Amino acid sequence: MDIDDEAHPKIRNATSKWKCGLKGWGRLIPLLTHTAPAPRPVSGKLPQRVSAGQRFSPRAFSAVTVINQSAAPYRGSLKVYHPGRKRSMVLPNLHIPAGEALWLPVHLPLGGGLCASCPAFANQDHVVYATAELQAIEYENGILSMEFAAPVAGEVLLQLSRRPSGPYLAGGRPTAFDWD
Repeated sequence: MDIDDEAHPKIRNATSKWKCGLKGWGRLIPLLTHTAPAPRPVSGKLPQRVSAGQRFSPRAFSAVTVINQSAAPYRGSLKVYHPGRKRSMVLPNLHIPAGEALWLPVHLPLGGGLCASCPAFANQDHVVYATAELQAIEYENGILSMEFAAPVAGEVLLQLSRRPSGPYLAGGRPTAFDWD
């Protein structure tokens, strides 16, 4: 990501902050060399002082930034670009409090993405999206753990090539689990 782009100083500043704070993203940010169409709400338009952008890599993972500089929380769903499928998809149920910004993954592979210790995962195993900042992924002793930072509760959707085994929960509370 070109963080020196003077046209987007807020995104540049936020990216610099996240580059230091999001454990694994620091090495991935330089790979986000392509700009996707600007995310937009499913209906209507973004409120004043709320902005969104999206960058993706040639390897087809992506990050969406949503910055809320307004005095009111932003709640809504955004249409974003899914680089793995080369089409749009919806990031549902976003909640960004006033003065907050989020860095959200779209189509992030489990193996070779944020997780250096995840070689056991197939190429198609990935985070489809998350509505909270995904800071780190680790895989140890058969346990996949994800570290999130979020001002409010969020959601993560995973696509896995095989049914998980063992405990589904180490911390947090899943609201639904579907296996096709």
